[in-house]
Amino acid sequence: MFQKLMARQEIRFLFVGILNTIVGYGIYAFLVFFHMHYLVANTISTILGVLHSYLWNRYFTFRSKEKAGTELIKFISVYLLSYVIGTCTLYLFNHYLHISPYLAGLINLVITTLISYFGHKNFSFKKIKINFQELKKYKKYIIPVILCCASFLVLLLFQNVSEFTDEGDVMLGALTLAKGGYIYSDFASQHLPFTYLFFSLFAFLGVHSILGFRICLYLTLSLFFTFLYVRYHKKIGSLPFLLYPFVYMFFMSYTLGSRVLSEHIESQCLVLLILELIVFWKEKKLSVSSKIIIPTAIVVSILSAFVSIIPCFVIVLTFIGLDISFEPHFHFTKYLQHFWKEYKLIIIVGLGLVGLFLGYLLVTGTLEECYKQAFYLNTEIYSKYSGYSSNPLKTMINIPFQFLQSFQLKLTKDNIIFIALAFILFLYGYEMSKKSIGFSLITVYIILLCGNRTFFEFHALPFYAALSICALYVIQNWPKEIIVCGTFVFVIAFAMVNKTNLMNYLKPRSVDTTYYNEVNQLNNSDYLFRVDVSTSAFLDAEKMPGSRFSGLVPWFAEIYEDEYLNDIKEKNPNIIYYEPCSEVWGHYYKDFVPKIRNYIFQNYTYNSHYHLWIRKDYLKDSEHLLQNDFAEYSNAYRYNYPYPIQNNYLEQTIYPEANLRKINIFLGTYHRTNYSHLLFEILDDDALVYQNEFSADHLIDNSWYEINYPFLKGKKYTIRITSKYTNFSDFVAVYIAPDDFHLDSNQLYINGENSNSDLLMEMFYEGV
Repeated sequence: MFQKLMARQEIRFLFVGILNTIVGYGIYAFLVFFHMHYLVANTISTILGVLHSYLWNRYFTFRSKEKAGTELIKFISVYLLSYVIGTCTLYLFNHYLHISPYLAGLINLVITTLISYFGHKNFSFKKIKINFQELKKYKKYIIPVILCCASFLVLLLFQNVSEFTDEGDVMLGALTLAKGGYIYSDFASQHLPFTYLFFSLFAFLGVHSILGFRICLYLTLSLFFTFLYVRYHKKIGSLPFLLYPFVYMFFMSYTLGSRVLSEHIESQCLVLLILELIVFWKEKKLSVSSKIIIPTAIVVSILSAFVSIIPCFVIVLTFIGLDISFEPHFHFTKYLQHFWKEYKLIIIVGLGLVGLFLGYLLVTGTLEECYKQAFYLNTEIYSKYSGYSSNPLKTMINIPFQFLQSFQLKLTKDNIIFIALAFILFLYGYEMSKKSIGFSLITVYIILLCGNRTFFEFHALPFYAALSICALYVIQNWPKEIIVCGTFVFVIAFAMVNKTNLMNYLKPRSVDTTYYNEVNQLNNSDYLFRVDVSTSAFLDAEKMPGSRFSGLVPWFAEIYEDEYLNDIKEKNPNIIYYEPCSEVWGHYYKDFVPKIRNYIFQNYTYNSHYHLWIRKDYLKDSEHLLQNDFAEYSNAYRYNYPYPIQNNYLEQTIYPEANLRKINIFLGTYHRTNYSHLLFEILDDDALVYQNEFSADHLIDNSWYEINYPFLKGKKYTIRITSKYTNFSDFVAVYIAPDDFHLDSNQLYINGENSNSDLLMEMFYEGV
């Protein structure tokens, strides 16, 4: 049996590899035991190990009879290539994808072993004769490999862009699945689950960082771009698929689309469907692979972004319409028989995928919550905030008019790009109409429907993708000179839009670790509560949301505020991140989560330095952990906007809820040299008890001005701020915030008139 095993070259190679590992490590351990420096020992063991491996592979594994000197050089070359690639992949796995070192080493071992085996088999121990006829066989692989590598390298431009809410949502959902949870029941979402399921595959491998997930996205897109070229370049032409990845990347960089978003999956699925539609229009038939790709793309697109159901529906109708038009004599009954015979595979695959999805929801017990969050929230509640119609028929009718209404004759970057896109859409329609007016009109309509949510920003990525591939399809037959000039102009535009990304290409992603270090010091759990939409902050803090809600938005708050509040009460976290005057979509948190606001105000104290609310019975512990004395205050919230004091005066009445020893007021000068003066006065009832006048050039810009005075609980004080010698550039701004918390009787007067605002001093006042 041993002889039969050793008759196989692959088994002999593995045997030699194991033997060489034992010998190499044995030499290293032996030399270190006799006190040789470990680096010298490693060098000697590596050299002897290579020679040992070469001899065994030459005479045992591959049984070569070529010249030893040439073979040895080639053998070492393969060894070095394997080492370099192995080192790079190990670094990628550890530092970018954050895969466990043990798992990373195992994957890396498989990669380097394969490189070594095929390298030695086809290069080291094989006499190479250059046969150009044989090289032509590999030509078809060269362009796809180059396209894949080039796409990936360009996509890496975006690795360090800032975080975005929807991106963090995708990553947290994927991590929830990887930890054994379920979307909807353990992680609330108004989206359908395919994107979470897809990225959970990487999370299962150990990817848990923002950068790691981005690299996984970029690798996936690169492979998909390569697939498009391999599948369609003979049927449609090579040029569209060589240029499409980079045109799509331009729109990724122009919008927020360079993040990990479900729109990428939706976009590429719709591009697949449009390409299959063009091929069907040209060839008047569908291949078996097309009959699998079409239903898969439809289901995946809809399960990634529900709004894609509208363009998918019209694309399906177009397929059927084209198929009917190909029939010489249409008869309804006969056509149904023909349709079932020709396209039953599409129906079976489509229904099978939908059945799998429904089965997943039933098995996980999330069917009801999926309907509530992904359907009811989107159609009945979210539409009130976004203006997006929940009526698909209305959207389908209005889409051309919405596109025309988006025109604005203003010289802004957005408008210029939109006008350019409109021109390209017209150009596509005109060029395609030369071949078929009907097909031209329906595909223009489909392209517009791909932007049914919007024609701007990252939600418009499906529109940009569909328009790009269609436009490239019709211009590929233009004169080469025009295409070359257009490509040159595009490269310049791409570089201008991405000049910042180009400068930061090799720089690591920067994260302000101070905040996250404090979070980890103050919160000893694996979970964190944030009442905002900064989902990416969880990943940087290496924590999961303390509730199934990674972020609260108005449409979720309408239904789930009580549940989120109960989660806070039940887990009783040490810290919460909450900024009442922060807004989302023009709605302030203090307004749309009033129950949460009141609970936090009653049970937590605000720390302005870290923007954290700390549980009142945890204050002493937090001071000890951070070695920082926290001020005590009751009316705490984030400042909203600065009010410039130019020959004006402000008065703020305060009724301290505790004895205070000082108050700080937030000031800004906005000018390097400032000759204006500020006069601060304090009145105890009507008696002047404090006065200080100083030049604004003594201020530290955007800092606190400290008033040391013993303010007694329950008494009325008036703080008056007056400015002198101000002009357009010489003035001081005092920060104020909306006064609609109604926690005290404070009133701010500006030039004697009552203002519905508070001085920012209330953010920070210190008890006796």
